[in-house]
Amino acid sequence: MGEFSIKVICARIGRILENMPKGQGSFVSENKKSLSIALSIAILALIIYLVGPGKLISAFKGMEKKYFLFAVLIYLGTILLSAIRWSTLIGMVEKPVNCLSTFQLLTIDKLSNAFFPTSAVGITARTLLLQRKHGIMPSKGFATILLDYGFEMFASLALGIPIIILMHSKLSFSASGVLYLCMLLLGLGTLGVVLINTPKVSRKIEVIKTADGGSGILSRLTKHRLFSKALEFLTSFKVIVNYPFSSLNAMVISLCIKLSEALRLMMLFKAFGMGLPFYHFLLFEIVWVMISMFAITPGGIGAAESGKIAIFSMVPDVTTSAATPVVFIDRFITFWLILILGALFLLLSHRQYLFDNGSDNSSVYRSKWGEELGFMPLKA
Repeated sequence: MGEFSIKVICARIGRILENMPKGQGSFVSENKKSLSIALSIAILALIIYLVGPGKLISAFKGMEKKYFLFAVLIYLGTILLSAIRWSTLIGMVEKPVNCLSTFQLLTIDKLSNAFFPTSAVGITARTLLLQRKHGIMPSKGFATILLDYGFEMFASLALGIPIIILMHSKLSFSASGVLYLCMLLLGLGTLGVVLINTPKVSRKIEVIKTADGGSGILSRLTKHRLFSKALEFLTSFKVIVNYPFSSLNAMVISLCIKLSEALRLMMLFKAFGMGLPFYHFLLFEIVWVMISMFAITPGGIGAAESGKIAIFSMVPDVTTSAATPVVFIDRFITFWLILILGALFLLLSHRQYLFDNGSDNSSVYRSKWGEELGFMPLKA
């Protein structure tokens, strides 16, 4: 009888992977970019076909323009709040950076993410530009971005708890299941942050990371690329203890960001003649924080649309055909308009930072961080 412990199984799988012939990637891995582009186009085409081009055009013509304008202005305010939060977090890790500068970098982030199915390129651009423009080392720049993602998670969890209380009896079984799953994942992430940053655990991790070797499971996990990045994400929150006022400020800003995102959606629903209680829109945004991680197309095109339609349709009063034009206009604001704005900032203000062919190894930084950060979740 062979052993069937997890340790033995993992060891056997590792040996199989090590003995596989190199350079013989699957068709999917070799054509990943082309397939992701084709998939995004196919999903968009399918959505338009199922809803009906005529219905979409009719809905767009009947849209109230004032609510659309309000939604655009609210989203610009949301990006500005995000820039202020990131500027606050940068000040906790390194020297303070003007929020107008971080606003430009966030729009360039959106532009960069439009071409790849992860946010790795946007993170790379932000990290590189922080170093080029403000002299902040890539490791510290990356830490501020991790903190930025973390406060997004904390705010979603903080708002999700009262939403569950308010909507417990008003959602279908499947919708409640999705909400509970998202809250569970957010709660586990928050618990991980707390546990990893306790003095006892953090000291043990530091000892393992600095040791030359080790045969324990934790020692092996810390050497795994994905786990080490997750660990880096969790340990970056140590700085919160040293800056309680700035951390509280970042949390308040994060809550305001979630509220403004919900307000934008409410304006868009009103633009198409639909009214829902405000907490429904908070529900949409909280669930989207988790669902957005699974967008596998460049810029989330197609995947984001279908995901948001599914989320909006969780509410009994909203049909798929009614949600689709709202989602398309919302994506036009949050993706296409900001993409154009990011392109303008890149061309007018920051072209020299990304395309400089000087002797400071900028191409090395791009390739290095692109490889290392490829697992990060997408923010649509």
